[in-house]
Amino acid sequence: MSIRTICVATPSQRQAMERIVGGIPEVEVLAWVGPAELAQAIVDTRPDMVLTPPESIAHIGAVREAAQMPYSTGLVALPVASGIEVRNCIDVVRIQGDAGYARVICNGSAPVLLSKSLSQCQTLFRPDNGFVRVHRSTIVNMRYVRRIIRRKALQLLLSTGDAVEIGDRYREQLYAYFDIASRNPSGVHRAYE
Repeated sequence: MSIRTICVATPSQRQAMERIVGGIPEVEVLAWVGPAELAQAIVDTRPDMVLTPPESIAHIGAVREAAQMPYSTGLVALPVASGIEVRNCIDVVRIQGDAGYARVICNGSAPVLLSKSLSQCQTLFRPDNGFVRVHRSTIVNMRYVRRIIRRKALQLLLSTGDAVEIGDRYREQLYAYFDIASRNPSGVHRAYE
């Protein structure tokens, strides 16, 4: 199966992206466009998106800003022994580290074992894609978190029914993701209220 795509990149990004994409035979690049070209094409093809002033100035600025952001397909390429497994980030529930290996646990399919450490997996599964490291051995997709519960240690209850322990070193990062202050004036964790 071949993936046909249009890549959005600045001239300085294009060279690096060509090396990466060139190493994946399943990807065929149809065209390379710059962020400004993409923004202009959106404005040209969708005149209904252009609003009356002063909203139009802010809207065009927002379109241009969005066009300059890194492009994300929502897919992640997982290198395995037999090739590359491509999964949708939304289907990844969590990544469990185990002695230099990482097990990618997906919703509705078998886990994928990677010969990468959890630290190396953090470059694939980043907070801007909804993933947060919550323990020295676990990265969780925040889309699956349903509750933060207090037992002997804090735990995340996931929509899959799994409970994942939150390490003390990673608590603040989790709270920052959810925009929770770690302590309120009374000294009680807000997550427990």
